[in-house]
Amino acid sequence: MFELSKKLKKPSIIDVAKHAGVSKSTVSLVITRSEKVSEKTKNKVIKSIDELGYIYNREAAALKGKRSNLVAIFINDITEPITLKRLLELELVIKNFGFLPIQINTHECSIKQEHAFNVLKEYNIAAYFMFPVTDTSTTWINDITKLGFPVINVFNEIPYSNVKAALTNLKD
Repeated sequence: MFELSKKLKKPSIIDVAKHAGVSKSTVSLVITRSEKVSEKTKNKVIKSIDELGYIYNREAAALKGKRSNLVAIFINDITEPITLKRLLELELVIKNFGFLPIQINTHECSIKQEHAFNVLKEYNIAAYFMFPVTDTSTTWINDITKLGFPVINVFNEIPYSNVKAALTNLKD
């Protein structure tokens, strides 16, 4: 009878390295899409990953590197057509740099904006793009940047804040 309490052993990066006949570092370079690995070696590692069913643990990598590949986009009102258009353009740029964008609709509410940030800051987010809500506190935005969180306001500057607005030149 099958026991639910028994966990199947997941293949590790070391298992992949042994299977492919390369070092653990080489597997890591392939996973992170480094150009330092030859095409032949890369294909061998990818084949081993597929055959073993290895799954890269981004959470562990984020802990080691202090950042994940996640980028948070805070939208003040996703129902506005121009905001949605700009969001889609920004999302495409973020994906082209190899990051995974996640969107948070704050419904033009600073309390929801701050709450979402407080939850997400525990996930080693690589960057925060903010379509800031109208009443975003200058003190709040300055405080989060002082803590080292990379924040970029999109289209709207918050007066007297340390965060400048970007992408203000996209056409409507």
